Amino acid sequence: MKPRRFRSLLVIGLSLLSAAGPLSAAPDDDPQQGSPPLARPKIGLALGGGGARGMAHIGVIRMLEQLHIPIDYVAGTSMGAIIGGLYACGYTPDEMEALIKKIPWATLFDDAPERKDQSFRTKEDDFEHLIPLEFGIKNGGLVLPPGLIAGSKLGFVLSGATLPCSGVGSFDKLHIPFRAVATDIQTGEPFVMSSGNLARVMRASMAIPAIFTPVEIDGHLLVDGGLSQNLPVQTVQAMGADIVIAVNVGSSGAEVAPKPESVGAMIGRFIDLPLQQNTMASARLANIVITPDLTGYSSADFVRGARMIPLGEKATLADAAKLQQWAEPVADSAARLAAHGTMAPTLPVIDAIEIDPVPGMDPRRLAYRVRTKTGKVLDTVVLGHDLKRIFAMGNFSVVSYAIVEDGSRHILRITATLKSWGPTFLQLGLSLATDFQLNTAFGVTALVNATEMNSLGGQWKTTATFGSPLDLGTRFFQPLTYRGEVFLSPYAAWIQDLAYIFRDGDAVGTYQRTRGAVGMDLGYEFGTWGELRVGYTRAYGKGRRKVGDPGFPDVDWNEGGWTARMRVDQVDNVNLPHSGYFANIDYIANRQGLGGTESFDRFDARGLGVQTIGRWTGLARVSGGSGFGTQIPFYDEFQLGGLFQLSGRPVGQLTGNTYAMAALLLYYKISGGGAVIKNLSLGVSAEAGNTWEYRAPVTSAGMRTAGSIYLITDTIIGPFFFGYGRSGSGNSAAYMYLNRAF
Repeated sequence: MKPRRFRSLLVIGLSLLSAAGPLSAAPDDDPQQGSPPLARPKIGLALGGGGARGMAHIGVIRMLEQLHIPIDYVAGTSMGAIIGGLYACGYTPDEMEALIKKIPWATLFDDAPERKDQSFRTKEDDFEHLIPLEFGIKNGGLVLPPGLIAGSKLGFVLSGATLPCSGVGSFDKLHIPFRAVATDIQTGEPFVMSSGNLARVMRASMAIPAIFTPVEIDGHLLVDGGLSQNLPVQTVQAMGADIVIAVNVGSSGAEVAPKPESVGAMIGRFIDLPLQQNTMASARLANIVITPDLTGYSSADFVRGARMIPLGEKATLADAAKLQQWAEPVADSAARLAAHGTMAPTLPVIDAIEIDPVPGMDPRRLAYRVRTKTGKVLDTVVLGHDLKRIFAMGNFSVVSYAIVEDGSRHILRITATLKSWGPTFLQLGLSLATDFQLNTAFGVTALVNATEMNSLGGQWKTTATFGSPLDLGTRFFQPLTYRGEVFLSPYAAWIQDLAYIFRDGDAVGTYQRTRGAVGMDLGYEFGTWGELRVGYTRAYGKGRRKVGDPGFPDVDWNEGGWTARMRVDQVDNVNLPHSGYFANIDYIANRQGLGGTESFDRFDARGLGVQTIGRWTGLARVSGGSGFGTQIPFYDEFQLGGLFQLSGRPVGQLTGNTYAMAALLLYYKISGGGAVIKNLSLGVSAEAGNTWEYRAPVTSAGMRTAGSIYLITDTIIGPFFFGYGRSGSGNSAAYMYLNRAF
């Protein structure tokens, strides 16, 4: 007999046995005949914490319903609080399963919006090779964020899921009385929540220290409840339960763990011990503990979470015989479950929208980003985009909402919480590039980002890269209206690096180049997809011979002229893109009358498009530039050479007044899904391009070809790249890069 059929027959048989009562007692022999029926015991369900392993709770609840076990109280910790809260709100097991299957778990614990939805002020920093860890600068010292993840996306999902219960103040008024357990980080004691915003309470219960930021409720700073009461048996008993069914899904639930055989295992066991001890102490107080066999699943396996639901069913079915003593008649169970499944599906009509004020910020900056309308039924999709637009400003740790009932009116209240470690931030970066021949560059970068310098959102960024090249830059961004579309941006920059002089393809000299510049741009932002700038720049430059023929002269020059830039940036990742497109056009009109040594035009355009199908990603790049009939001086000529710029040739081997370049890249994802090494891909490229001297005819017959093969892995500090390129018969090079922008 098939296991599934056997399980169904067993459930039906046990149910009928429960409904029929004891077979050995005839009605006439009942010593209690004529007495009022005894009240059945109140049954409480304690759902333990365990991260993704808590998905098994859904299977446990489903099987308890099939066994006709009534649940009078429910309490949960961490993931148990989320499943328990949804169940108390009125979700059925089928509805909970459908919900978790729709949640994008792969991106849910990444606070940042998708890159295409980020502001241009954030996107421009991606080209600085920064490590994704942000410090605050306060009182002359560095401040770490209270957690790596603020949980903004998770909070929105929970708020949307619990919307039908958002108007319930006391959790005793839910379909099933409910409690969520968190830990007061100051006292270390369990903090049991019996009222409030259900979504916020759930979020507080699973605020894993150092991973999720704590949640403050009623003056208490709360973290994950597993630290103090991972299996909330005591809480269910305090609610009035006579019988407690506990569900332990923790990975440390065993009385004896395997012997640690490494430093990592020893540290992990050290972390697990307090959790295990409070879990086992609670388990001994329960009438029955259901422990699903979740071997092979970790607390971070959210993407595979739905696979654990049947394991919860299986574990409950294994304890069916013992559970049957608390079963209720089939008719009573059917009526109770029918009443439970009446979760109000109707979304409220929004009568008013309130945005909590943010200190020092013009309130219109937030208000104009909200597209939700009053007088209409709440559209959670529109609201989600509203919160995303506010969060993409980059100033907030969490953007949340609540539906507040004021008599018969429903008020949508949006709260944006500023980063507690701001408003001045520090990010660090690391970059490495070498072709193991002429060109090697290594840099450590620091970016100081001073935000919210005035009510319109003035922002001052200063970047310093120490190494080769040596690069310093500072720029100010001042919106001219609360919408921020029109802005002024003064800047100053200084850079020093080495450049090689080539003759017939061979390096014959080395110059140290130094360039300093100041300028001012007037710009306009086209939402999050594009930006246009026009301005004036004034610069000086000098080149000093370091190696080469003594007859090579030292040079000095000045630049002055009008500039324009148009940029479209919708690529998902500048280091390892898998979707989207990018385009950039730069134009300089350098004029002697504006301070330049020579008058010339310089136009440079480049773009790329990328698409992924399955494990395959294709990327097409095109670029080209011209002097528009003017002669570009040698210090500003176009250059080709280096990886994907005719791979195999040294950087700057080909120079000219005009250039054209095209490359097609294809890479295949070999593996992926790790905390330190996120994925590994193998790829190839095919390239064609060339440069042409002033007034030389530009023909396709003069194009040079190249190709490369490369291995790239995306790590926690950025992509690490190994490759080999070849162009023509005499140019080949190996490459190694850390944090290279495509």
